[in-house]
Amino acid sequence: MFAELLLAATLVAGKHEQIEKDDRYVADRITSYVSRQQGSRQARCAISIAYKESRFQQYATNGKYWGIFQLGFAHSDNWTIKRQLHLAHRYVQHRYGNWCNAWLHHIDKNWY
Repeated sequence: MFAELLLAATLVAGKHEQIEKDDRYVADRITSYVSRQQGSRQARCAISIAYKESRFQQYATNGKYWGIFQLGFAHSDNWTIKRQLHLAHRYVQHRYGNWCNAWLHHIDKNWY
């Protein structure tokens, strides 16, 4: 199961090479933040979620969900990349324990 997770994360994260400069900035911030918290393996899973949810678009919307990680939190004036990362990380930690568990859930259910 873990091998499937890594393969899926690698395939999605591999698309990281094709993204625009602004999107690369967002992807690099995710990698940096999550790697410091939980390591590079977890960062690859976070990248996979962000790419699948929003293609790294900071202001992406889908109904009541929006932002890089398509969070359902209320809008605030402080919706920076750093703030979105912080909120998403807290959510993932609380609900799944780590980003790769969240990615496994996402693969299975198509949401996290």
